[in-house]
Amino acid sequence: MMEEGKNKNLLGNHLIEFSEDGIVQRLEASESKMSWEGLEKIVETEGYYFLYNTNLSAIIIPKEKVVDELIELDKILTNKKDRFE
Repeated sequence: MMEEGKNKNLLGNHLIEFSEDGIVQRLEASESKMSWEGLEKIVETEGYYFLYNTNLSAIIIPKEKVVDELIELDKILTNKKDRFE
């Protein structure tokens, strides 16, 4: 299925912006906004952040891709993660 079509709204570079209001995700062909209340849970592993918007789908953020912003991103997500625990 992944090889069918161009999948512009799934594959490729994603620009993700975080604010107090929520998350904005920009792709080549689309933009989506989600409030923090739209997340089901936030999971952190050694190499990734998983921002689950359903039990089966998540925004996946590889830590190696956000090296310069990692400390700030960790602060934001740790603060927001507390509301899920």
